[in-house]
Amino acid sequence: MIPDTETMLRLCTVLDLPASEILEKEYHSNKKTTLDNEIAMLIEEIGMEKALFLLRSFKEASEADVLKMLNVFKN
Repeated sequence: MIPDTETMLRLCTVLDLPASEILEKEYHSNKKTTLDNEIAMLIEEIGMEKALFLLRSFKEASEADVLKMLNVFKN
């Protein structure tokens, strides 16, 4: 939860930190949680075995090979 502007300014004054630094940390922590939840849902949908196979395949492939694989999936 992000406090209102007045509260944020008071906190920044007391902590001697810029508001952007505090808000950036909050943004990134929320983003990570969302990403983790999305990954978990996708793994659940396609199954762990398929997810591991895909991730291992992409990990070992070059960027050009990954792009080729993605084009195959699209078509």
